[in-house]
Amino acid sequence: MTIRPAWIAASGLAVAVAAAAAWPLLTGVLAGHVRDRLARETGLDWRIGSVALGAGPSLVLSDVGAGRAGAGLGLDVRKVHLSGPFALVMGGAGALRVRVEEARLRLPLDGEPATPRAGGEGQPGLSALAGSARIEAFDLSADGRSLSVAIPAADLTLDLDSGPAPAGATYRLDLDAGGHRLALALDPPAGSGRPLRLTLEPGGPSGRRGTIAGSLRLEGRRVALDRLTGTLDGAALSGALLCDLPAGASAKPRIAADLRLDALALAPEGSSTRAPAGLTVPVPVGILPDPRWFAAVEGEGRIALGRLVLGPARIEGVAVTAKVGAGVLEAGLAAARAYEGTLKVRYALAPAGTAGRHRLGLTLTQGQVRPLLGDLLGIAAIDGRLTASLDIEAVAARPEDVPRAATGSADMSVTDGTLEGSELLAVLASLGQERGSAATRFSYLGGRLRIAQGTGVTEGLSLRSPLIEAGGSGSLDLVGQTLDLTFQPRVTPQRGRRPGRGLSVPVRVTGPWRDPAVSADMAGLLDDPAGAMEALQDLGTGLLGGPSATGGPSATGGGQGATGGELGGFLDAILPRSRPDAPVPRRR
Repeated sequence: MTIRPAWIAASGLAVAVAAAAAWPLLTGVLAGHVRDRLARETGLDWRIGSVALGAGPSLVLSDVGAGRAGAGLGLDVRKVHLSGPFALVMGGAGALRVRVEEARLRLPLDGEPATPRAGGEGQPGLSALAGSARIEAFDLSADGRSLSVAIPAADLTLDLDSGPAPAGATYRLDLDAGGHRLALALDPPAGSGRPLRLTLEPGGPSGRRGTIAGSLRLEGRRVALDRLTGTLDGAALSGALLCDLPAGASAKPRIAADLRLDALALAPEGSSTRAPAGLTVPVPVGILPDPRWFAAVEGEGRIALGRLVLGPARIEGVAVTAKVGAGVLEAGLAAARAYEGTLKVRYALAPAGTAGRHRLGLTLTQGQVRPLLGDLLGIAAIDGRLTASLDIEAVAARPEDVPRAATGSADMSVTDGTLEGSELLAVLASLGQERGSAATRFSYLGGRLRIAQGTGVTEGLSLRSPLIEAGGSGSLDLVGQTLDLTFQPRVTPQRGRRPGRGLSVPVRVTGPWRDPAVSADMAGLLDDPAGAMEALQDLGTGLLGGPSATGGPSATGGGQGATGGELGGFLDAILPRSRPDAPVPRRR
């Protein structure tokens, strides 16, 4: 009786010793079978550091890697848990659950794609894949030839049939990336492509939401998304995308896009600006395009936008085009409706040493001034029809370097306009506050700005109104954002007087752009007293409604009751009051 327990114990110990001795050989065999099976399914070369038994039961693979020499495709996983029928390891069919811990996937953007060999004669093929994964980060390599994806966790189920799936596998994946949840559904081929459906749901209060359906085609190195339709943040989206992967080491991926989107807003980060029923994309403040962004790709694209919001500005009927080649970006924008006018923008970026050569051209034709300046600057005191053009170039690597390096020109003209509450115009002519009155109207305001080394010098700056004409000159500091302009006013001749005499009272506008100071040089009145008196008589005729230059009634409709107080306002503007408590003439 005492021998049997000892024999049992000895036998158990022998089995344990034998198992311990055989386990490395067994795990090596298991690892070999798993490697072979994965190679058949994926067309890649696999590495497995160690194999252990886990709960379930399951196999636990550690230090797993996959790739193919010269392809640039790679996978590194710290740990993989496999559970399912043991026959799967030997090549059988069934459902295999795969749980992944800490994986990093490297996807090449060039080279030959991997060719799976699943479903060969006598071997099961993948019929379905479903599961979820969490994506932590995307990193593009410095040369732009590969993309690295960090996957902290994934839980997948693979259905392997006893024979090859005749129409291809079905994929259902739920991806959690950057606070967004993306559901991907890819069905077996139908017609020329595989039906694809993407559903995007926000992971928080500010996340994106959308649904896009289309057709996926894989043709050698070409990946195409055709017949795209859906919505993104409430705006309808449609179009097509195409990517050709390069064949050689010196070639680059080529991308082509043709998209249509109802509404898009590009807003500074932290801004409350939103697209009305459309996609809003935050843009870092002070960002400057870098030529290196476009060094590794080539392509061209077109996006048609029903509405585009650029910061505070809003335009409609927009077509955006872009072309990238040899490291150079050329982009254009055309808007059919830009503040009741039309807008065209051109932008080009090319490498220039360690910096970029930026060139910007802009043309706005017959835009309405008041809503434009209201949106951009919150200014409502000026109205009219604006035609403007801008052509500047700068070699710069940082946003703050652009004003110092800018060279070029800008032209602007405002016609059939009004100025309201303008300190400048008050000094020039003491114009009143009534919109549309002769005192506030002007027929032309404009000039040219020559830009070089951060400074703009004005050419032909002028203002023309029924009462006052003024020529101006000066400069703008683009770096310090200050201005120094001098205007020489001249009263419009009345009753057929010959032009040429006027008030020699230069008016100077100086200070920061947002809040300049306006002052008048009164010494000019003493240089030509006769001319000053004649100008004052002409001004009085225009203000008080006397005969026009042709001898007929005044265009303003004449009586002192209408505009008489504005003569006193004019004198107040150019002559200091004798007493601090002197009454101010009432303005109409």
